[in-house]
Amino acid sequence: MSATALLIELRGIGVKLEADGGQLKYRAPADKMTPELTARLKFHKVELLAALADPDVQESIQWLTDAAELDGLICRLCTLAKFSDTARNRMLDTRKRIAPARLKTELEYFRKQVAKTEAGTYWENQA
Repeated sequence: MSATALLIELRGIGVKLEADGGQLKYRAPADKMTPELTARLKFHKVELLAALADPDVQESIQWLTDAAELDGLICRLCTLAKFSDTARNRMLDTRKRIAPARLKTELEYFRKQVAKTEAGTYWENQA
């Protein structure tokens, strides 16, 4: 497993990792830092420190994390709104073609739409 893949995995489970000199520091939910995960961090320490220092790697990780979150939001919205599988798949296919510069905008839009739908207010005043 690459350091980038491990950083993406960590971010996905709520683990925040940072470099402090030559040391790795993390903040994580207690139930996420298993002995196995701690051993993996130690094993990949050098690669992780290098990845954390590389702005291009950090940008890629952020983009991949945001894309995964957007996919989840699309699926959640489609479930809540009872959209068909076909509609969901079209939305996911469209997401794959979003320009990287638009990803943050789309992510914010879908966060709001899911929140409105979960609150039961999305479909109000829609005629």
